[in-house]
Amino acid sequence: PTDDWNLQASYGHLKEPELLEPGEDVRRVTASAMYNRRLTRGNWATTFAWGRNEPEGGPASNALLLETAFTAGPNAVFGRAEYVQKTGHDFGLDSGFEDDRLPVGGLSVGYSRQVSRSPRAVVAIGGRAFVGRVDELLEQHRYGTATPLGGMVFVQVRPGGMHDHH
Repeated sequence: PTDDWNLQASYGHLKEPELLEPGEDVRRVTASAMYNRRLTRGNWATTFAWGRNEPEGGPASNALLLETAFTAGPNAVFGRAEYVQKTGHDFGLDSGFEDDRLPVGGLSVGYSRQVSRSPRAVVAIGGRAFVGRVDELLEQHRYGTATPLGGMVFVQVRPGGMHDHH
């Protein structure tokens, strides 16, 4: 609707989209809103997305995502919140739990800093931390905790002629 906003919505009837589930068609609905604001020395971008799968003969599932990134000069700070519903079958749980609707969520934050720039490549280093939240059934049968933690350190290399967005 404006230079800073982008909106989309979609609906589709997908014939057998999952290789491991032959013969199962899915109705899929998605919607998203993206905001991008150029700043004097950087950029701020945020996305909200929602999706819903409605498999024929099975329970529907939803997924939500909120993600944001702020850059200022060589620095970038980013975060993400996500929530998804999956069946026990999707997690490979034993029979009896196959059709249970299991919620999974997570929060992550990160930082990166550009350390080198040339006409050929831009190099940044950074890190990201994650905390999740899983259903009691997944805690017992898959994760061993209701709040799995994660983290990583990374090196990012991208072609030199690109814009300064991360």
